[in-house]
Amino acid sequence: MAANPHSTIPCIGASGGISGVIVFYALSYPHAQLSLLLRFWWVQIPAWGALALWVALQVWNSLAYLSGFSKVAGLAHLGGAAAGLVIWREWRKMQ
Repeated sequence: MAANPHSTIPCIGASGGISGVIVFYALSYPHAQLSLLLRFWWVQIPAWGALALWVALQVWNSLAYLSGFSKVAGLAHLGGAAAGLVIWREWRKMQ
């Protein structure tokens, strides 16, 4: 709603919350190895690398959404990621 308050298309989903969980995990365990299937090969990358790729994809998707080329609200994903970052920082302070 913040990006396009005059839109008549409802934004429904849990992807913003899931985005927060992704960021929290990647910041909590940055060196955890994640396996990705790229075409026909399995590739292992650290969680921080996967997070960087994911954020880049969400920025790209957000630009496509704002340009009218996508129906996926990437800004909601980035908003959830920002919330995950804030919660992670507060959690770190408590430890």
